[in-house]
Formats: sequence, C-alpha cells, structure tokens
Amino acid sequence: MNWYLAEYSPISKKFFGYLEDPRDTLSSGSYSIDDILSYSKRGDDWEPMVDEGWKPIAAKEIVKLQGYIELMSTGTDDFT
Repeated sequence: MNWYLAEYSPISKKFFGYLEDPRDTLSSGSYSIDDILSYSKRGDDWEPMVDEGWKPIAAKEIVKLQGYIELMSTGTDDFT
C-alpha cells in the first residue's frame, strides 16, 4: 500500500493525497495522521514508513497516478 500525500492543511490537520490500496485501486481524499497511523493496528506489514530518499515531484509524474488523475479531471479514462 502506498500513500502519495500532496498537501497538508494545518487548520484541519489533514493531508490530501492519493491512496493505492491492496486491491491495486486508487482513491483520493483527506486523511488525518491518525487515519494513516491506524493501519499499523493490522500488523507489522502495515506499519507506516517514511521514504527518507523521497524528493517532491508533481503527482502527474507518478506513473500509477496518471490514469487516475486523467479520470478525475476529465471524466474519461486513458488507462492504456
């Protein structure tokens, strides 16, 4: 499972981003740090980790997100 967190609102204390779940589907939304950390209750394999080598990039540059972003922004899919 991968989280692609794009923004943080200090007012609502929520991150906006994309979630790739184990069924290999994508969804977007706002998640609190408690939402994210709650996955660790499912076991060690679910423990959230931070990629220390991560560098900021535009969501449109993440291959797994490109089709999803296209679908959400235009209403048409181009998953080919």
